[in-house]
Amino acid sequence: MPDMQSMTYAASLAIATAAKTALAGAKLLLFKSGWQPTAGSVLADYAAHEADFDGYGRVTVTAMLGPYLALGGWSINTPLPQFTKAAGTNTNEIGGMALLDSTDKVWSYVVFDTPIVMSLEGQSIQRPMALVFPVA
Repeated sequence: MPDMQSMTYAASLAIATAAKTALAGAKLLLFKSGWQPTAGSVLADYAAHEADFDGYGRVTVTAMLGPYLALGGWSINTPLPQFTKAAGTNTNEIGGMALLDSTDKVWSYVVFDTPIVMSLEGQSIQRPMALVFPVA
């Protein structure tokens, strides 16, 4: 049988708590569909594909929420952000979202199952992002 290593609930909570502190002042950004980020993607990659629909701007996360005991470990998450399309002709098809710390280091990303078209004034994307620190 192969070796097995697991993280404890106490370690998961400690890491979630440290991450919450490290992510004070974080930012969320949206990226356009048609691009697939990877674990090695850096801010310049995201910036090259960042949304630019009318009214778009990165959303600042003053403080992460949690930690919460989630299925499989402790979790922290952003408050519910809101990205809203303003009047104008610049539209985008949004493929996902990324979480940056206050120094613009990319921590996490999500690729949406279905891209979201931002073409009409008042359309909004509201999706929190969660980070889970799993135990086994």
